[in-house]
Amino acid sequence: MNNTCYPSRNSIGLRHRGFLAAVRTWLKERNAAPLLSSQLGMHQIATATSQYTDIDIAVVVPVRNERKFLGSFLTHYRKLGVARFIVIDDQSCDGTVEYLTAQNDVDLWRSTVRYADAQRSILWREWIFNHYGQNRWYLNLDVDEYLVYQDCYQRPITDVAAHLSIQQHFRMAAPMIDLYPGEHSCANLSDDVPPWEIANQFDATGYVIGQASSGWSIKGGLRGRKFGLSNQLIKYPLTYWDSESSLSRGIHKPRPFKRNFGPIYGVLLHFKFFSDLKQKVDTAINDCQYFSNAAEYQLIAKVLAETPELQLHDVQYSAGYEGPGQLIGLGFMRELWMIMAAFMGFASTFQFLLDGI
Repeated sequence: MNNTCYPSRNSIGLRHRGFLAAVRTWLKERNAAPLLSSQLGMHQIATATSQYTDIDIAVVVPVRNERKFLGSFLTHYRKLGVARFIVIDDQSCDGTVEYLTAQNDVDLWRSTVRYADAQRSILWREWIFNHYGQNRWYLNLDVDEYLVYQDCYQRPITDVAAHLSIQQHFRMAAPMIDLYPGEHSCANLSDDVPPWEIANQFDATGYVIGQASSGWSIKGGLRGRKFGLSNQLIKYPLTYWDSESSLSRGIHKPRPFKRNFGPIYGVLLHFKFFSDLKQKVDTAINDCQYFSNAAEYQLIAKVLAETPELQLHDVQYSAGYEGPGQLIGLGFMRELWMIMAAFMGFASTFQFLLDGI
């Protein structure tokens, strides 16, 4: 499958991949080098006082000077039923640490190594997963990513994990869709306002979706249209972490790869494009912590230098964000509960027949 836009909702999901595709995945998996052990010097600087049980789901997220996101980020995931936020701070100096230490559901950690030395946060994340325990579900996120799914404010994230478990899926795939302001990029974040009320436009078409040997592949959207970027947009934010799990090939293709072909049940609303975009890009370049000498940020900086009054909105591609139902209708993700309802109906009928015997 290889389209210049998203396919219909019926075509997104688990599909038969064929013997040769399965062999390619196995070979790539076999040749993937394991992570080397590292002395991360992880130490906890704040401990949550809220309850955290074996069935609760925690968010794992690294931050560096992201105070502007924290209020809306915590509010959003609390509404999704998240019980604990496990945050790795990368030497923030903008009030991030002070804000997080005041939250009763946040465990705050810090490492003696920086983001790049931690393999762009991979070593931090794996250490956290293993420290807090294997054989449980986690939300593996960046602080500018807001997961949505069908009825997300009525059905907690624990219901999603239970649904995936019944279907024998260990991860939930989700494309990362950039949202941006409607007329210009002069918009600022607020603790009290969801970011999609400030930056409420997204590219509703113009993507290329397919399958690689390591999982789903989605590219394009605003990044391709305005900045010529072809970076991978697929992620697996909700993940069951066990002894087989690894991020050694990166956030976009966790191992084992065979788990990366499940239905796309969610979307990560991603927020990068605000009035401080140029400052954020310059900081990323100067910080020397990002992949390939911050190649993505270098391309964005080039476009910003050539077009100081950059207009992101385009009537041919842009649409106003209306909620998860809209994204299901456009084919960005599938309905979650339709299959569950059918399964429960079958179970009830079966039980009724048994009771009549």
